[in-house]
This record gives sequence, C-alpha cells and structure tokens, in this order.
Amino acid sequence: MIHFSHESSRRRARGLWVIGIVMVLLGMLPLNAVNAASPEITRIEGVIEAVRSPNFVILRTPTGVVSVDLSQLGGVTAAVEQGQPIVAVGVMEPDGRVLHATSLESPASHK
Repeated sequence: MIHFSHESSRRRARGLWVIGIVMVLLGMLPLNAVNAASPEITRIEGVIEAVRSPNFVILRTPTGVVSVDLSQLGGVTAAVEQGQPIVAVGVMEPDGRVLHATSLESPASHK
C-alpha cells in the first residue's frame, strides 16, 4: 500500500511538470507569430546606374547605391536601361544593400 501511494504522488508530480512545460510552450506561441510576420515592404526611388543581367540593377539613390534583385520579376532587365529613373518596391535585406524587388514603377506613377 505504501508503495502504491508513493507511485501515485510521483505520477501526479510528473503530470504537473508536463502541464507546466506545455503551458510555457503555449505562452511562447504569440512571440513566434510576431517574429514570423511578413517582411516590411520598402520603396526606393533612384536612377539605374548599371544593369547586371539577367537579374540585377544597380540603383543610385539620394542616400547611396542599392543592388536591386529583379529575379522575381522574370527577366525584366531587358526592359530597363542605364540612366532610367525608377521606383523599386520590395523587401530590403537587413544590411540595406540589396532590395528584392516585387515590382518596378515609373517615378511619375508613384507621385
């Protein structure tokens, strides 16, 4: 009988420990949802300094130079040329040197 009572308290303690772990993990879910939010869309306006076929242009902006990755746009480098002003819209890498474009616009359509 004593053995049974001791085993029952062990099971109860283990059950409470498991419930505690599950509660901690469930509490962390909202934090993961915030971190997994969609990336911020960035618009940069500038003049194409160079075309690096097939998927990149170098864009001169008022604050410096940004490489614009056009690979998601399917070969659009054939339609742009050096000296052309454009607005590139997309997701900027954290270092601020490469924008992964999701669209290109003319500066006139942006204003």
